[in-house]
Amino acid sequence: MSEIKEMPQGETPHVSDTEKESFGEYLRREREMRGIPLEEIAEATRIGKHTLEAIENDEYKKLPPRVYVRGFLKNYALYLGLDVNDVLLRYQSYGIGLEESKGNTEIKARRGPFTGPILLVLVGLIILVVVVLHFYKKSTVITPPEKISPALEVPEGVINSSEQSELEKIGPPQVAKKEDFTLVATCKELTWLRIEVDDNPPMEYLLRTGDRVKWKGSKFILRIGNAAGLNLTLNGKLLGNLGDSGEVLDLTLP
Repeated sequence: MSEIKEMPQGETPHVSDTEKESFGEYLRREREMRGIPLEEIAEATRIGKHTLEAIENDEYKKLPPRVYVRGFLKNYALYLGLDVNDVLLRYQSYGIGLEESKGNTEIKARRGPFTGPILLVLVGLIILVVVVLHFYKKSTVITPPEKISPALEVPEGVINSSEQSELEKIGPPQVAKKEDFTLVATCKELTWLRIEVDDNPPMEYLLRTGDRVKWKGSKFILRIGNAAGLNLTLNGKLLGNLGDSGEVLDLTLP
């Protein structure tokens, strides 16, 4: 197995000026040059076809975290006979380019028309409005509250038997209780998992074969990086097949 070298920060692989294709387009071109269909790669590498399509279409929002994507790319490159280091360096370089482009866009978006003198005028108007409202509230006449007549006292023992029985039927109000569920995850393959239980902060796991985790709550929101890698049991009931190997699955239970 070839050693995968990490690219130093700020250094990118050489790309000719004429090469304007994206990372996904580069992979698709190499695959089509060899005449290999996606279905064949998916079956050989056990990577979901939809995951391979997302990689070739540069749809990275549909993919799991980068540590999983790098593993997919390594298997993809090995099957096509590509240099693994070159593929991973291209992927890293393309990701850095996307982040820089996004950062430049955010900087441009923050530059609005309200700069310089216009901004000072707006700030002055806001301060003026606050001062006027402050003095207006002070000058407002506060009217005294109306006198309220004391409530008439009801003599004891006036409630008749029929009214008493109705009161007994009503009884104290009952507070609805949230039903608690027990969710158990058993790992079959290496799987990344994020789960949010009720209103608690999300938790992340990297589960290996044989790992078992249990949670209790009334609502579970899950994002599974490898749908075929987990067995889920809710209150003792197995949920069945969740999806294919490498498939990213969003799930809300119950």
